[in-house]
Amino acid sequence: MRILIANDGAGDPGGVQTYIEHVTACLQTRGHEIRFLYYDKPAAQSLTRSATLPVHSVEKDGLRASLEAIQRWAPDVCFSHNMRRLEVEQALLDLFPVVKFMHGYFGTCISGLKMHSFPQPTPCARRFGAACLALYLPRRCGPMRLGKLLDGYRWAVAQQRLFQRYCAMVVGSEAMKREYVANGSDPAKVHYIPLFSGREPCSAVSELQTAR
Repeated sequence: MRILIANDGAGDPGGVQTYIEHVTACLQTRGHEIRFLYYDKPAAQSLTRSATLPVHSVEKDGLRASLEAIQRWAPDVCFSHNMRRLEVEQALLDLFPVVKFMHGYFGTCISGLKMHSFPQPTPCARRFGAACLALYLPRRCGPMRLGKLLDGYRWAVAQQRLFQRYCAMVVGSEAMKREYVANGSDPAKVHYIPLFSGREPCSAVSELQTAR
């Protein structure tokens, strides 16, 4: 298979990049061809494994040019991770089958924290919706700024609207699977695949080939 791996940050330190590096190694071992699409422009020494593979940067080359180059390569599937710029995600969905890994509460919470800070820190089990606008400030669900509230709500609504367009969604726990199903995702399309716990993370794509 030809697999396009998409992420907004290029070589960002942290768990997402560690996962991408590991899954790329697994996929290459299985004989798959890999390319990367990042929103950010890769900085010198910012990439490790991906430095040896074709990389497309929206920030460097523009979205249209990047997508045209990727279309010529003709990937079988896109494995998308964090993508804050939803115009990129929407463009990918218009062109390719997209398997989405949800690394956080994207489209299910205004702040992404999924907790109330007042009167004491408490996990939130509420389904995302308009009522969250009324609760956000009193329950201190995130940064106490009106702009953050409105921008976060609009972004979460836009991300949630994409749920049904993904050919499959991958999460790292049963709790996250319940979260996305409760927020409107098709249960048959949400797949719990453990992170670094015996099963190769590349099964996140390999096991979902039929979902295309």
